[in-house]
Amino acid sequence: AFDALGATLAAAEATPGTPDERFVAAIHAYRNFARTSPHLYALVFTDSIPGFVAPPEGPTAAAARDAMAPFSRLARAICGQSAAAEPSRSDADFLPIVMRAWGRWHGLVSLEVFHHLDWTGLELDRLFAAEVDSIMTDLCEQLRPSGG
Repeated sequence: AFDALGATLAAAEATPGTPDERFVAAIHAYRNFARTSPHLYALVFTDSIPGFVAPPEGPTAAAARDAMAPFSRLARAICGQSAAAEPSRSDADFLPIVMRAWGRWHGLVSLEVFHHLDWTGLELDRLFAAEVDSIMTDLCEQLRPSGG
């Protein structure tokens, strides 16, 4: 399931466009994956095997890291941190940025896929697009100097 998600996100990362456009495309690809393959989404993003915790160095954790890697690479590009310009920063430095953003889109996707928004009457495409716009506005905030 992580391999299928990873292939979906890698394809979005490889689309033509700016890093911002590709990051947005990957977010939408994530949502589309969840909506079209809810069984796979549930397998990887719910506690489907009670008590199971994937070992940090095991194949499940590696597959999860690989699947989500496009977001870290694109965050690095968006936030203006190329390897040549900032050799002291690694993709791992961008993980907190991606995790904050991921929590926002993943939360909405999960609420939608698991039918927790059905009662709202909200236009979910519009709600999601507005949140993605907000995510992109806030994405690099953690890297900006404070007080300025």
